[in-house]
Amino acid sequence: MKIIKWLAIGLASVILLVGLYLALFFDLNSFKGQIAAKVSEATGRELVIGGDIGWSLYPTLGLEMADVQLSNLPGESLPPLLSVAQASVGVALLPLVRGEVQVEELAVSGVRLELVTLADGRSSLTGLGGKGGEPAAAPADKPAAASPKHWVLGHLMVEDLTIRNDNRAAGAAQTLSIEQLEMARIEPERAAPVRLKVAVGDGDLAVTTEAEAMLTVSQDFSRFQVDDWRQSLNAKGSALGPKPLDLTLNLDADLDLAGQQFQVANLVLTLEEFELTGEAKANLAGVRPAFSLVAKGNALNLDPWLPAENEQSQPAGQDDAPGSEPQEPDLSALKLLDLDADLSLGALQARGVRADDLVLTLEIKDGVLTLKRAAAKAFEGQLTASARLDGNTTPAQYRFEQRIDGLAIQPLLLAAANTDLLAGTGQFSLKGQGVGLTGAALSALDATGTLALEDGALYGVNVAQMIREGWAKLQGDFEAQVAPQKTDFSTFRTQLVIRDGKLSTPDLAIASPLLRIQGQGEVAMAEPAVDYQMTVSLVGSLEGQGGKGLDELKEVPIPLAISGPVDNLSYRLDTDELLKSKLDQEKDKLEDKLKEKLFEKLGNF
Repeated sequence: MKIIKWLAIGLASVILLVGLYLALFFDLNSFKGQIAAKVSEATGRELVIGGDIGWSLYPTLGLEMADVQLSNLPGESLPPLLSVAQASVGVALLPLVRGEVQVEELAVSGVRLELVTLADGRSSLTGLGGKGGEPAAAPADKPAAASPKHWVLGHLMVEDLTIRNDNRAAGAAQTLSIEQLEMARIEPERAAPVRLKVAVGDGDLAVTTEAEAMLTVSQDFSRFQVDDWRQSLNAKGSALGPKPLDLTLNLDADLDLAGQQFQVANLVLTLEEFELTGEAKANLAGVRPAFSLVAKGNALNLDPWLPAENEQSQPAGQDDAPGSEPQEPDLSALKLLDLDADLSLGALQARGVRADDLVLTLEIKDGVLTLKRAAAKAFEGQLTASARLDGNTTPAQYRFEQRIDGLAIQPLLLAAANTDLLAGTGQFSLKGQGVGLTGAALSALDATGTLALEDGALYGVNVAQMIREGWAKLQGDFEAQVAPQKTDFSTFRTQLVIRDGKLSTPDLAIASPLLRIQGQGEVAMAEPAVDYQMTVSLVGSLEGQGGKGLDELKEVPIPLAISGPVDNLSYRLDTDELLKSKLDQEKDKLEDKLKEKLFEKLGNF
């Protein structure tokens, strides 16, 4: 026993003497030059340690540094690539001797990371890696280091950490600020509190968020469990409407890093009166990451958070100069993952357009996005649709099929084309396929469909009034009549054909108790312009529509031309052809009478 006692005293004495020597004579600050030289050799950048390097040995093996800076791109007047105001770490010494890692405290504050991309394409990371720029040789395979028997992180505190990406080539800048990240007493299989406060901004949008949760970590860091994640988020800026976005997010998560399986449960997202609940899964162990999502929500109105249409900013670097070629979107991301998603909402409204009882079922697989089913009550009718987008080719190929029963056409036209020239209720269907997703690719869209309406009106023209005034002028009466500029109809039928960038209606037929209008025409879709040739026939009296009766024009075909841009249509009645048709009709009537009289006389013989 005495031997053990004296050995312990001797060991303690050695530790004490070593500690006294290191404390009195060993100064890490004397190694600043060597540390800076090694960093410069490894990175090609200059390291400056402005503050003192402090350290401790017992009971905590600790290190503390202050005012550390790593220079940015050589030869350029730029802020430091990395600067750290204060950093410290402390590890309990005695547990370390036993093979246990017990970090008493890890604290970092005042960190700045400045990533700059210059106009010539060089960035802060250009040449980072030492002189010569040659990659270091791959280290020989070594046995994996054994995990510590036990580990503890007593306290982690990160404050005021800012990452700024200044892309001067694109004229854009983004900032990510971790204002606070704190973890307290984390050890294997023991839930510990985590707090996070982050801010993100890019000039058009500023986002701040705070979150807290209970975090459980496995011994070998292969599994993380997040319980009772509670997050609040605020977003505002010109990218949104005048109203700030305030939402909350609650969830539980199980992250299995070893099995590459991730699951989110008890998901609840709240935005004012809107609430979305659901769950999500991710499997990263396959050929491609596979995700699934099931979510259900009540009514969501996005209008308060959408910017005005004329205030939407154009993405930086986008060229809209005349003659510039539009670029096809990059859909390569569709090849990188698989997705199955089911989403249902009580209602969704955006820019005044509302859809109720919305159901979406979609899939991404092998680079193909498939909208298996979309259903909603919209424009006073029932909408059903399906679509397929193949991102494996450039430009992308797509096909679609949609139908609306009980449709009110005027709200649809206002939403889609900002025009109200047609009203009525009925059925609309369209099925087609195409190649390319830019405006210029409209010429590759090939589709057919039908439009059938009842009890509606064509606004902007009163065909009956045009006929009445045209016929009156032929008789020398130039008095203008005042009447509503619309043509009522009881039925409106046409086939729809989209081809070569034009919407054609080859067999348009409009009927009312007074008129029959038939013909064909087309609408250029790139710059909407109309070209229609119609024929109007009177089948009833025009009495009661503000003018004299025109029974004498019944069954006389009257040519009507409609042309011009959609927002400024021109209607022209061919009065010359009207007069000719009337004369031909009268001639036919006269011939018929002469024949009748001739037959009468012949019958007397």
